[in-house]
Amino acid sequence: MTDVVHEGDVLRLHIEKLVHGGSGLSHYGTRACFVDHVIPDELVDVRIERIKKQYFHATPQRIVRRSPHRITPECRHVAECGGCQWQHIIYPHQLFWKSHIVRECFERIAGLQHLPVMEPIACEKPFKYRHRITLHIKNGTGGYYKKRSHEIIQVRECPVVAPRLFEAMDICCLLVQKNLLLEPFSIGRLHLLFVNATEDVLIYFEHANGVERKKFVLKKGAFEPEPCVEEPCDVINGLFFKKNPENFYQINDVQNRKLIRCVLAYAAPQRGDAILDLYCGSGNFSLFLARTGAFVIGVDLNKVAVKQAQENASINNIQTCRFFQLDADNLGDTFFDRHYTTVVLNPPRIGCSKKLMGRIVMARPNAVIYVSCNPATLARDVIMLLEGGYRIELIQPIDLFPQTWHIETIVLLKRT
Repeated sequence: MTDVVHEGDVLRLHIEKLVHGGSGLSHYGTRACFVDHVIPDELVDVRIERIKKQYFHATPQRIVRRSPHRITPECRHVAECGGCQWQHIIYPHQLFWKSHIVRECFERIAGLQHLPVMEPIACEKPFKYRHRITLHIKNGTGGYYKKRSHEIIQVRECPVVAPRLFEAMDICCLLVQKNLLLEPFSIGRLHLLFVNATEDVLIYFEHANGVERKKFVLKKGAFEPEPCVEEPCDVINGLFFKKNPENFYQINDVQNRKLIRCVLAYAAPQRGDAILDLYCGSGNFSLFLARTGAFVIGVDLNKVAVKQAQENASINNIQTCRFFQLDADNLGDTFFDRHYTTVVLNPPRIGCSKKLMGRIVMARPNAVIYVSCNPATLARDVIMLLEGGYRIELIQPIDLFPQTWHIETIVLLKRT
């Protein structure tokens, strides 16, 4: 078989597996082919779209042999929208492949075999779970970006978004179209955040040039946003958390509660323990760890998050937390002078710096709990901990993102 191909060629390929990034993997000659919207073991006629030196990308034209795990997507926009890559796969099979991708990242990147990867913690509501979305605004049009482009899709349905949030999204798009919300600005982003306790929707407009920023709130039963004067509180596992549309929060509230419970169970904090929570955000883990009587130091670079974490500790009367606005990847030596019982990590997708991982190894905490939304950078960073005398106790995937390839993963490591 020759592996010479040209853009526009149609090939018949067998889909071998799903990979990190969500595509199906096949091979044509010596080159890999990545295909969206397919399922392993399907036989598919694909059209070559983009050619690279060692691989190419293709789109399915016809499913010749259909997987028994294939279903009809619930959303009419799924083919062009970049948000949900796996709506065509029945949910239990999504979980199977998410677990496989986590395991494969550790095997391929860290060279580890026979790992204690637990069954993923499933989401009881694989639709209508999103409590946070971003709308892109351009010339009176609001919507999502089309897959692999900055072209805006005017979304008329989104089955993964919580109903109240989608209602707010619809209202905002209408007001943007009529130029009643953001006048005189026409380009930017709207960040929408649903607050469970009050059923309000917080709205944050970020202008494209970063100059103009506005905050609104859409109250329950209201039809037009009003200026946001005071941050409302949400309740998570018995604690109050102020919400601000400028800040980062997990998109899936129900699964976030499970995530918190896992971190608490793995840390098993005792009164008097010292815990370092890096990339702490507004205290999603810190406050629950401190509620047990442990002393917690939280670090985050985002000043809005740190201010909110301090306020959350105050309104919950938790006095064993200290929060610092610092770059976790470049903390000074004095931060690691004390002995920590546990270090908790929850970095962005790029993972942690080598410098930070080295500092953690030198600090020799009893346990490290690493929470990650990217199994590839997670596996990369864990290598330094293993080389520094830690062992993996368990790897627990948690599905915060049904209908997508994304997976949250917790790794518990203990010092040998």
